Amino acid sequence: MKKLIQILSLSSLAFVGLTSCESDTTILNVDPKNPVIVPSINVLTTASYYLANQHVSPSVNENITRFFTQQWTETTYTGETNYYFDQRNQNQFHFNNMFREVIGPLSRAKGYVANETEDLAYSPAEVAKIKANKVAIMEILSVFAWANLVDTYGDIPYSEALKYQTGDLNLQPKYDDAATIYADLEARINAAIASVSVDMPSYYNEAGGQVDQFYPSAYNMENWIKVANTIKLQMGLNLADVNPSKAKVLVESAYAGGVITSSNALQFLFDNGQFSNPVYQNLVASGRNDFLPSNIYVNFLKANSDPRRIYYFGENLNRNLGTVSETTGAGLQTITFEENIPAAAIPVVGQAIFINDNGSGLADDSYIGKVTVVGTNSVTIATAPGAKSVSVGQVINAENYVGGTYGTLNTYGNFTRVTDKIKESTAPGVIFNDVDVKFMLAEAAARGFAVGGSASSYYTSAVTASMNEWGVNDGEIALYLAAHPYDASNWKKSIGEEAWVAMYNRGIEAWNFWRRLDYPVLNNAPTAEFGLVRRMPYPLNERNNNAANVAAAAAKINGGDKYSSKVFWDVN
Repeated sequence: MKKLIQILSLSSLAFVGLTSCESDTTILNVDPKNPVIVPSINVLTTASYYLANQHVSPSVNENITRFFTQQWTETTYTGETNYYFDQRNQNQFHFNNMFREVIGPLSRAKGYVANETEDLAYSPAEVAKIKANKVAIMEILSVFAWANLVDTYGDIPYSEALKYQTGDLNLQPKYDDAATIYADLEARINAAIASVSVDMPSYYNEAGGQVDQFYPSAYNMENWIKVANTIKLQMGLNLADVNPSKAKVLVESAYAGGVITSSNALQFLFDNGQFSNPVYQNLVASGRNDFLPSNIYVNFLKANSDPRRIYYFGENLNRNLGTVSETTGAGLQTITFEENIPAAAIPVVGQAIFINDNGSGLADDSYIGKVTVVGTNSVTIATAPGAKSVSVGQVINAENYVGGTYGTLNTYGNFTRVTDKIKESTAPGVIFNDVDVKFMLAEAAARGFAVGGSASSYYTSAVTASMNEWGVNDGEIALYLAAHPYDASNWKKSIGEEAWVAMYNRGIEAWNFWRRLDYPVLNNAPTAEFGLVRRMPYPLNERNNNAANVAAAAAKINGGDKYSSKVFWDVN
């Protein structure tokens, strides 16, 4: 991500002005932390980074949603997998990050746009469209952040939030009704869509030095309309059980307006430096081994012979079949070993086979195919497309995936790791892509909404898109779908379980699907006080500093301010 040098704190912008005029005492009248004017692209890029980082981060201090749906577990700690929020205050971090780093700055930046100078080649009418497009992007991201806060906590400060100016300061804003906020967000997202001019850009292209870090091209407003409609789609589905008529309007208008497809995912482009992908930062750069795929998730994929397991998990446990003495064939390849396969390692048909090219276990072994025939001292495999060639003298492994026991201490080296693929420093931070959108459309169709296709067809398309995303070949996709077809009689289970599997490394999305559909069925964590996480409790600082308003909001929640209580739309 070449342009993240644009991310400058407001204090650093002021510092530039301060050091350039040391002899000018009038500078003492300037607030160095709150400059009057900041380029809106800088604020947008910074807010986008914080939004994406919070969405993608696996940090135990920031985002533990991968534990809410029990896809990952821990090695050194157990507090986060048992939902002890007050130990690290992840609910406080999320609340602060969304308000302070995303919603607040975007609110201010929308005001900066009016004073910005555009390219003189544009007419006044075109300049007005460009400025409207800039504001629309900020408004779309703001609505997304607001909706996320409602989905996370329930009632939140809204109408009295962001009041920090002299004469308008409010340090104890009231908590607005969550359903009322949703209704206002619907109006805001519709207004933002209506304000967009697709014939004009919002920011200059990369050659001009200014770039939208989600869609780095000059003419990108069609993509932003799709983002807005995808937000509407998700909000509509969230309302489906509590307000089906409103849900129908939102979902069907979102579909008619156009939602995200495979060519325009909403994903933040991390770089290879200071602003690298937070999964890389937490799993590689930190030098820590705190996270593992959980036994719950690993065992589910193994039981279903899910071909994504090979791409989701690192093959690092090295169950050796033997050393290669001969290899023949190509598509169907027979590998003969110097000695008979050890009894404890004999594979079965369908198991994955790997070249053990990292004896230290520090990197993923190389997947080469799946077993079709097992001999005494040989295996025949269906070679995977693009697989490495097998050579005499190499050691061959059979798959050996063992997930860490959820919610307990685990020794890192004894269990399967998360795959290297998601630990790349430049891996994009996905917020919406065609996989979760197709699952949402499958859910919409199953609920009886008109979205241009059947639940079965969208289900098939969603599973296929997920497998394509990870490199599964067409033959294996067909076999999997034949074994796991859409079940109209239990559509919540069908869609819920497959969405849970597909949302690997995407904790917030997995959590949203799970709360709406209640599948897969998860058991309580070993020492969790209240059960499973349906919402985050209100942050400690809010409970201390805005006690009366928090107490009023908590009193409305069935079950009180607990993580096992439900937000307003989660009624089933």
